[in-house]
Amino acid sequence: MAQITLRDYLQNTEDAISSGRIDDAMANCQHILSFFPDAIEAQRLLGEVYMAQGHLEEAQQTFDWILANDPENVIAYCNRALISERMADIDTALDCYQQAYELSRGNSHIRQEFNQLSAKVGQQEFMFSRAGLARLYMRGDLLTQAGTCHFRLRSGTCQRADSAS
Repeated sequence: MAQITLRDYLQNTEDAISSGRIDDAMANCQHILSFFPDAIEAQRLLGEVYMAQGHLEEAQQTFDWILANDPENVIAYCNRALISERMADIDTALDCYQQAYELSRGNSHIRQEFNQLSAKVGQQEFMFSRAGLARLYMRGDLLTQAGTCHFRLRSGTCQRADSAS
């Protein structure tokens, strides 16, 4: 029997999803998860299979599990936003897009999706949350500003015009 690395097996599964071979992708996910039930990447692919099958509740539960175990998983937030949008839960979709953008280090496509959806429902365009602004400062080695924003965030007195609650 030929051996294959987990990374290659995951890539084969992703290729199956991309080419519409959803049953093959499902079988691959189930096989991987039988050996590695907590594999985040395999769970993500399973969620994408559920989305492709139209099983939105199962996909939502899968992405919620991923985010509980990897709260900075940008792809899971994006997929969760898509599911919420399909289920007409626009507030959750916007929250997920916001989290994804703030974690992505400035992915303009995610911000564009947020702005398009917010415009569709008459809400304001993207604005960093206080926590997102503090994270941005921290990543940019602006530790004094990050500390100040984090302190104000905890005390509820952050007054930045470019931050939202």
